[in-house]
Amino acid sequence: MDNKITSDDIRGMLDEYSPDQQLENDARLISEGAKTLADASAQLKECVVALPLLINNMQKVTTLHISDKTKADLIKYGEETGEAVANAFKKNIETSIKDAQRSVMHVSCPALMAIVFLSLFVCLLLFTCIIIYLNYTIWDNNLVWKTLCLSGGLFTILFLLSAFMHQMEWI
Repeated sequence: MDNKITSDDIRGMLDEYSPDQQLENDARLISEGAKTLADASAQLKECVVALPLLINNMQKVTTLHISDKTKADLIKYGEETGEAVANAFKKNIETSIKDAQRSVMHVSCPALMAIVFLSLFVCLLLFTCIIIYLNYTIWDNNLVWKTLCLSGGLFTILFLLSAFMHQMEWI
C-alpha cells in the first residue's frame, strides 16, 4: 500500500480558515448582529412612539371608553415587551462579541504540525532517558548530570508556560 501524503491531504488537514479570515468572519457576524439589533431597536422605538397614537385612533373608531388605567397598562405592556426583545438581541450580540474576542486571542495550528511537535517531544524524551541511563551505568560524568538538570529545568519552565497559555485560552 502507498502511504505517501499528497498535497491534497495536507490541504485537508489545515484549518478551514486562517486567523485573519476567522477574524473577518467574526467581525462580519458582529456587524450583522449590531445592524439587526439597531433595526429591531428602531422598530421598537417606532412601536412605542406609535402606541399612544394607536390608542387615540382606537378610541375614535370604537364607542368603548378606555380608562386611563387601561391606557397606562397598554403602554406599560408595550414598553416591557420592547425591552424584553431588546435584551434578547443584546444577549446574542454580547455572546458573539465574547466569541470573537476569544478567537482573536486563540492561536490554532494544523493537525500535521501538532503531530510533528508531539513526535519530536517523544523522541527528545526518549533520547534524554537513554542519556540518563548511559550516564548512570557507564559514564558517570558530573558535567552530563549538570547539563541534564539544566535541560530538565528549561523543559519544566516551557511546560508550565504552555499550561499557562492553555489556561488563558491562548492556545
